[in-house]
Amino acid sequence: MQKTILKLILFGGAMLLGACATPVPQENTTSIRATDAGRGVDVYAMRRQAGETVPNLLDTQTITVRAFAAKPRGTTNFEKGEELIGANCLASLDGGVAELTTPAELTLPLYGVQTQPLRIECINPGFKDGWTNLAPYNYTEETDSTPVVLPLSPIAIIPALIGSAIAIGIDAAIDSAINEEDEFRYRDADILLYKGQGSDQLPKPQVTAPELAALTGPGSSVSSAAPAQPSFPEVEGSPPLTEGTPYSAFTKEQIAAYCAQDWATRTRDDGRTEFNPCSRRDAFN
Repeated sequence: MQKTILKLILFGGAMLLGACATPVPQENTTSIRATDAGRGVDVYAMRRQAGETVPNLLDTQTITVRAFAAKPRGTTNFEKGEELIGANCLASLDGGVAELTTPAELTLPLYGVQTQPLRIECINPGFKDGWTNLAPYNYTEETDSTPVVLPLSPIAIIPALIGSAIAIGIDAAIDSAINEEDEFRYRDADILLYKGQGSDQLPKPQVTAPELAALTGPGSSVSSAAPAQPSFPEVEGSPPLTEGTPYSAFTKEQIAAYCAQDWATRTRDDGRTEFNPCSRRDAFN
């Protein structure tokens, strides 16, 4: 009875917290758009039509993006404080970009295990620039869990544990075999902004298509100029960072070096995408 009451209290608290969240205005609903001549949320559509081997669009997902003033917690930590209404943000991933104003709903493409990491950068008067990187998570793996119910008899517990261990091993083997079919999703994004002096304008991503005139119209921060690629020192002895390189080809020292570099994907001079093995392990076979 006490557990039931506790569950009801927690559920009611969650409902109250949800009710307190600032509603997302209809005009703050947007989607990622391809930075080439493509239309719609599928950022690989034009490249696929041109015969390039790129991931197939499997589904779309809409996430909520919110910005918060960072509130001190203790002497060294911060937590979410007052929600910031009207922060200007730029969401970008490989081949796609979207401008939004918080709170916002953002629709994103899903490509299974090849779903791209997402970066969101926000500015707001009186605050330093804030950003977050969203790595897709394995939704199938996270939701596909079957609890093990042990019998009441102590004598029967040992055989049950052995059987459960065998079942877990079989499940792990099956999961490994169907990993390519797993569904990957994004979590909602909460960006903390700290008091201070920030930028007056958002960064300018690359847009190459004249068809995106609406995106680059008056008042937009998006430019048709190519952005400067992040410059980081090469990791000595590193294998190629493009898809197809085995993750096992990287040493622990090389992975640690890449984890110290603040980037998820970048474009080479030949147009190919490189992935940071620290944040995109699923990009490597």
